[in-house]
Amino acid sequence: MDTVFPQERLLQVLDIVSALAGLDSVDDVVQLSLDRLPGIVPLDPSALSLIVNGLVQPDQDVPSAQQIEQALCAGATTHTHAFTPHERELLHHVCVAMGAALERVGQAGAGNALRERVAKLEQRCAPRALAPDRAWAVSLEPLCIIDANGYVELANPAWQTVLGWTEAEMSSQPFTAFVHRDDLAATQAAWIKASERGQAVVRFENRYRTSGGVWRWLSWVAVPEDGKVYCAARDVTDEKQQREALILRTRERDVLAAVFQATNLLLQVIDADYRFLAINQASVDDYWHLFKRRVAVGDRLTDVLADRPEQLQAVLALWDRALGGEAFSLQQTSGQAAPEQRTSEMRFEILRDHEGKQIGAFMTALDVTEWHEQQQALVETQEALRQSQKLEAIGQLTGGVAHDFNNVLAVIKSSIELLRRVQLGDERRQRFMDSISSAVTRGARLTGQLLAFARRQALQPAVFDVGNSTRAIGEMIGSLTGVGVEVVLDLPDQACFVNADQSQFDTALVNLAVNARDAMQSRGTLSVKVASVDGLPQDGLQPAISGMFVAVSLHDTGAGIAPENLEKIFEPFFTTKGVGHGTGLGLSQVFGFARQSGGDVRVVSTPGAGTTFTLYLPCAAQPLAGGSTPGVQHALPGGGGLRILAVEDNPELRAMVESSLHELGYATTIVTSAEQALALLRDDAEPYAAVFSDVVLPGMTGIDLGRALARLQIDIPVVLTSGYSHVLAQESDHGFLLLPKPYALDDLARLLHEAVLRRDRAASVAKVSTTHAMTLVETVFGQPPRAPDEAVERVRLAELAALHIMDTEEEAAYDELTHLASTFCQTPIALVSLIDDKRQWFKARVGLQARETPREHAFCSHAIEQPEQVMQVVDATLDARFVGNPLVTGDPGIRFYAGAPLVTSTGQALGTLCVIDTEPRKLTAHQLDALRLLAARVIERLEARRVELSLGAPHDSER
Repeated sequence: MDTVFPQERLLQVLDIVSALAGLDSVDDVVQLSLDRLPGIVPLDPSALSLIVNGLVQPDQDVPSAQQIEQALCAGATTHTHAFTPHERELLHHVCVAMGAALERVGQAGAGNALRERVAKLEQRCAPRALAPDRAWAVSLEPLCIIDANGYVELANPAWQTVLGWTEAEMSSQPFTAFVHRDDLAATQAAWIKASERGQAVVRFENRYRTSGGVWRWLSWVAVPEDGKVYCAARDVTDEKQQREALILRTRERDVLAAVFQATNLLLQVIDADYRFLAINQASVDDYWHLFKRRVAVGDRLTDVLADRPEQLQAVLALWDRALGGEAFSLQQTSGQAAPEQRTSEMRFEILRDHEGKQIGAFMTALDVTEWHEQQQALVETQEALRQSQKLEAIGQLTGGVAHDFNNVLAVIKSSIELLRRVQLGDERRQRFMDSISSAVTRGARLTGQLLAFARRQALQPAVFDVGNSTRAIGEMIGSLTGVGVEVVLDLPDQACFVNADQSQFDTALVNLAVNARDAMQSRGTLSVKVASVDGLPQDGLQPAISGMFVAVSLHDTGAGIAPENLEKIFEPFFTTKGVGHGTGLGLSQVFGFARQSGGDVRVVSTPGAGTTFTLYLPCAAQPLAGGSTPGVQHALPGGGGLRILAVEDNPELRAMVESSLHELGYATTIVTSAEQALALLRDDAEPYAAVFSDVVLPGMTGIDLGRALARLQIDIPVVLTSGYSHVLAQESDHGFLLLPKPYALDDLARLLHEAVLRRDRAASVAKVSTTHAMTLVETVFGQPPRAPDEAVERVRLAELAALHIMDTEEEAAYDELTHLASTFCQTPIALVSLIDDKRQWFKARVGLQARETPREHAFCSHAIEQPEQVMQVVDATLDARFVGNPLVTGDPGIRFYAGAPLVTSTGQALGTLCVIDTEPRKLTAHQLDALRLLAARVIERLEARRVELSLGAPHDSER
């Protein structure tokens, strides 16, 4: 802010500047300064004398103007009076003149010759007597005299140094021509103030253009005198930039500090001594909430939590990781229970200085409790929506089922009513009976399609070639589509095997073909292509799936599917056809069959350009050659008086089963539960040729009955029957013959006959090789294992001893493989077990504290006796080998066991990689493959140990 400054003091400054320029000795310069300076700025004369005489010493270098100014300012601070900005500006110009004078007289000496020369110059340059001659010329700051018209009359050389303009260039146009246009108004106001009002202008700043086109900031002191304005300028561009940068940095610091304190994030910074370098208010409040401690910058974390050693140890463990150079994130929950329990997302980072050296660490934490609660609420809402959608689908499903089944029941009821009329002839009676049979078939087909959609049908998978099956059904497709549709088959030369229910596969192809025919209105081309593909591509929200698949594509040239219907086509009873033209379950059956078989079905459709349905099924290995060869079909023989033990809890069906079996020539014993049947067979199974049991029974199911008979070594065939069972859907590999409901009498006769024949063949094989059969029974069904061959066992123990692995330290490689086995097989316990003559010792273990058990208790001792396969015990409490085992009856309470033998390159099974659970269960095919693969990795580690020890195979003498 400019103020009116006494004109006399400005003139005094110009006068002292001129006087200093004419002095020839240091003493004169000092004396003039001591005499005249107190009249310009308020300095104590004695203090001024001490300061100036202290600067000017004969044995010292001449002080610069900056040194003089700094010393005088420092001297002034010792008194009660401090310089104002205007006084500082006047003092600056005087100090510049003093510095120039001292430098001049110091270089030239203090002789008379200089004074005479000055006198001559003064006489020769009388018009310039008032101009600061030497100081004018050597000044580093621009000085100038501007006439009343605004033109530069005189300019010192500093103008060219600072701005690049010569004196002639400066004088060629008004001084305002060099001023930035944004500063013109303020500059004109300052000019009027000085030139017209006769007032001095101090510390006025504007921008001047350099000869290179760059703008520089100048700070002015302007004093009017005799119609002219005497000006001194100082380049303050760098100062202004530094000042503005400082302002920006200060503002940024203030903003960051405000954000730092206002945010609800927890922000903490510590150094290597656990001292807080910074901590925001949210963190302070958090420490108070958790530990009842007030924390401030400078506090040491170890002091804050000194009386809470457990919490201190946990907190330091995290900070030590960060101070050790690790950046990491984690989620941590504090508090015992809601609402005090909170969950935080924490991030630790390394704090470095400007040279990149670590000087500490900092932590940010965000309370995500509400977010987790919102996510949980979202999940619950989505689940509620899914349930609502399920109810809607069930309503649609119920309506469709009721409609179709009422049609079926109407046929049956009408036919039965007509059959009751005595006057009906044989031909009409037979026709009505055929109608009833046909209606039952349609009802069975309808339920089969429903179960297929729900993926609950009882599949009977077998390995077959998709190409051959498609070729065989191609003629049927041609008949279904009619002569107006051309069917084109594109089948591979190589076989494409899948493991699926072939009848359901054929049904799926027929449903897709019929759908294509209707889309083309019985006119067009249907292309059927079979190929092996590597993985399933991503399709919208459906993710890509890796693995080898057989793809069966059916492309039609119909009108295509409207985009709004694409997501609905697999829904049950959804159809765009008219009433009476299809049930809307065909594509549902395809979808359910594909998903239940481990595959998928994808659809691509362009309105007006046709539709392509692609059925994907996982590839399977080629089946082994051999097996039974179908013979000539013969009429099925009767029961021949053989007794069948039937199990059925429904009274009406029980009567029907008994009648049917009698009709086929079988004697029957019928019970209402599997438990009753098991009791009869345990007492005496000899009278019964086979068991015919429903699957869904109160208590023990039909599958449970069959497995219990196997465990008890009761050799009797089991035939199961069911209309639907979730057990069958989940355990399609149960291994028993299955007769789907409703069934024909011929189907019942065929399956019972096949079951009896199977037992007869097994009995024949047993007679041929009794010893082998007995060994098999002992191994599988839990009789005490026979002692191993002494010679073989001696070799095995010698190899185990040579590896020197028993009682060695734990190794990360074995531990990792054991953890992977536990993870893949989803069991709480996994072990790398090695068996010597007395004990089972664990090289690696998960979920078990013990390092060894006696060999007589070891499940693995049984597993190594069948080294070619994984031994799996579904329920140890039902296995005669283990029912009294302390590991089953006591800790750890083993119910399930699966062990893959560790067979080395010499053929010796040294132990197993095994997984254990305390609940009965069974490994899936993928889990079994994973267990075998991990066991192979363990064997690789053992073989590597053999190489490290330079061991070869055991010598023949050891065999």
